[in-house]
Amino acid sequence: RLTTLGRRLWNQQAEQAYAAASAVAADKLHFVFSTDCRPFQHWQSVMLVGTARLVGQRGNFTRIVSECKDDASRQSMLRINQPADGLATHFVPPMHADERRSLQWDGNGKRYPQQNRPDGLSHWLQNVDIADDTILVVLDPDQLFLKPLTQNAELERPALIQNWGGDRYIARPGKPVGQGYGIASFKKYRKVCEETFGVDPTEGCQAAIIAEETTDPQHMHRHYSVGAPYIMAAGDMRRLAPLWSKLTPGVHEIVNRIEADMWAYSMAAAHLGLAHDRVENHMISDPLGATRWEGPEAHKTASVEGWHWIDGAYLAKDAPLAAQHPCRCHTPVHSPDPRAQLPTLMHYCQTYKVYHDEPGLSFQFGTSKYRMGNDMDILECDHPLLAEPWAPSPPGVDILGHSTPDRWRKYRDPGLTQDERFPREAFAMCEVVLLWNVALLDFKKTWCPSGYNESKVYYQQNL
Repeated sequence: RLTTLGRRLWNQQAEQAYAAASAVAADKLHFVFSTDCRPFQHWQSVMLVGTARLVGQRGNFTRIVSECKDDASRQSMLRINQPADGLATHFVPPMHADERRSLQWDGNGKRYPQQNRPDGLSHWLQNVDIADDTILVVLDPDQLFLKPLTQNAELERPALIQNWGGDRYIARPGKPVGQGYGIASFKKYRKVCEETFGVDPTEGCQAAIIAEETTDPQHMHRHYSVGAPYIMAAGDMRRLAPLWSKLTPGVHEIVNRIEADMWAYSMAAAHLGLAHDRVENHMISDPLGATRWEGPEAHKTASVEGWHWIDGAYLAKDAPLAAQHPCRCHTPVHSPDPRAQLPTLMHYCQTYKVYHDEPGLSFQFGTSKYRMGNDMDILECDHPLLAEPWAPSPPGVDILGHSTPDRWRKYRDPGLTQDERFPREAFAMCEVVLLWNVALLDFKKTWCPSGYNESKVYYQQNL
């Protein structure tokens, strides 16, 4: 047994080792995310960077910005704080209007803003000097840090969640890693592979489809059903990004869905033989959660997301950290320690909402990035922060008391069957609001030298 002094020395040595490992990892880590020039994606960028600062994320950051029409709009994109090791902004010049792979339009003339990610990455990698062995972490702008990401094996292992034992979880050249998403197989886009690369069963994209259909039904789910954060060496991304850009319009022509570029990414990776090892602890988003794969053995509580660390610690009936549930206090769940058993990122691409039906209770609460829209007012100094209307502060509304599966079935989804997962809905809603407020307050402290409004009274409407 350690004495008090021995325990203190051991902890001090562990923290020194952690700090040294984090500094080394930061030298080879580069976080990158793509946005257009709309206010909608600028305030998301402010939130992402604000939470990176909150948890002390190390590593360089680059924001790739497309479709800025003039100097004034470009200058507005620079109104953002700096993470610990700096943030560079790379502006992508306008592309020719008649070019099929324009940043914002697919081959049918339909607007598809997600095209800015592969196109922007391609342009950035062609115009910057970055070592091939630098590890890129490709984020979505609508993600929030709950803890640092290091790509240091000793620091990442304590919170690791993987469905396939023995897979890697640290990326290196030729061996990328991706966060699990429920996008499943890209076999329905076989035509795009064949048109791009020619009909050839040995070509990587087509070979992956054949493997799934014949010898390995889990092949796609294990190696290509992934999304942000994509973790890949810069040299590999230099080869992948142009193919990703080229394949995306063809996929989007077949399926007019926001995930089109995700399937295109996986197809490009398969073509290049860049099979990903999948981790499931870097992100949470969907409270009901996609299962790990679509086979008959998929368990109803399994998830490709990192909810395991939230369910047991905060949501279970006898959860040890129930008092720290974000709907019971006004502090978001987060840690500066990458070893913390938490998901790395909160991905708020969902709408989170609590329904109520008690007479006389004038209360409605939820959050959605889509209801913030292009509203840059949220960043103005005189704009209030978001409301946090739950106990113990007035009006003392019991969010968790209203967030029940029965109300969900009554007002939103009569077919809800995932009662055991439902407590995640309120957690996600409260966590996002709290992290947004932390990031907004951090932003205003920098950009509002004459003072700012920090009252928490802003409600999103029409959720």
